[in-house]
Amino acid sequence: MIRKHLRNWYRTSIRHQVFTVIACLTTATSIAIITIAWAATELAADAFINQRFMTQVEQLTKQALINEAWPDLPSHLQRYDLSDTQVPEYLRGLHVGLTELETLDRHVFITESNASYPQQYWVYQPDRDPAIVPYGESVRIPVLSMALLVGVLGLITAYVLSRHITRPVLALQAMIANASIDTPPQDLQRQDELGDLNRTYIDNFQRLAQFIEREKQFTRYASHELRTPVNVIRGATDLLKIQHTDPKSQKLVARFERAHTDMTQLITTFLLLGREQQPQNNLFLKRAIEQQLDDLHHLLTQRSITVTAELRSNIQLPEHFTQVLLHNLLRNALSYALSRVEIQLSGNRLFIVNDIHPQQNSGFGHGLTIIDSICQSANWQCHTRIRKQTFYSLVYF
Repeated sequence: MIRKHLRNWYRTSIRHQVFTVIACLTTATSIAIITIAWAATELAADAFINQRFMTQVEQLTKQALINEAWPDLPSHLQRYDLSDTQVPEYLRGLHVGLTELETLDRHVFITESNASYPQQYWVYQPDRDPAIVPYGESVRIPVLSMALLVGVLGLITAYVLSRHITRPVLALQAMIANASIDTPPQDLQRQDELGDLNRTYIDNFQRLAQFIEREKQFTRYASHELRTPVNVIRGATDLLKIQHTDPKSQKLVARFERAHTDMTQLITTFLLLGREQQPQNNLFLKRAIEQQLDDLHHLLTQRSITVTAELRSNIQLPEHFTQVLLHNLLRNALSYALSRVEIQLSGNRLFIVNDIHPQQNSGFGHGLTIIDSICQSANWQCHTRIRKQTFYSLVYF
């Protein structure tokens, strides 16, 4: 879980990525400094210990020559000679000179035999020397403090640099997020890669704005030119309805009226789909379904199809989008159904099921494409599926 949160924290912001990179470099630098300083401290400590060891051996030897007897040795020093039967085993086989036994934490100095004394074995234990312990602490504490200081300064530097580096990126992001036709993006007046990206975005934005303006003009012109003949058809239909009152003519006029209504709704829907905001009146979805079933009832003429509707919802939706959506869904269901159509409305969920011909796997026209466009524009969810000679339509409003 923690790893997942850290991964999301890293991926969601370029500032976090820059901070992480600089912090990792700083950490690696701090580790390198600690390693080098620690190694230098160990070398310096060994040199200091050896120097102190040899100095003490030299002083004690001089005192022995003057007093003709060995003085009392401190607890951190031991001396043996060849005649001593208590020479430790780890001293045997060592060469003349200074030797460090790291496993035993001891320093050994073996002298050569001379006229005054036989070969001597000197053993020095630094951990028992009271002068060595303060020296070690006094060296290690500054090293650790320096490493800690470098780490803290590195984190502060990483934070400051990450904010400095990402500030123009965030400014460009805010400008793009707030850009619109009324408030076009502004030049950041930078000569680097971000400035090039900013100017490229401005050029593309201007071309897109010009394209949108051309589309708006075409929409206005198309709306005017399409509505004019549609209104003419409406007027002619009204005249036919008055002049021809026989049942056969009225049936034809009714078809004209339905076609006129469908065309009017499509024109309005296409115009609304081309806008970023769609101001519409609301209607009750339940009543709209009932009205569409009544208007499309002619599709069931001379066909044995059972239509069942369970409508349990009082949800209200935008008028034009809802009318066109229902018209296409129900028209497809009623047109291609073999024997049954089931409609279920509950809450914000509309479910339509109809059986289809075994070979009917496509050919539903542009109705589904229009439905997808409407749902995308209205932020609805639509799912369609064919399975076992049954067509399923599911819409969440």
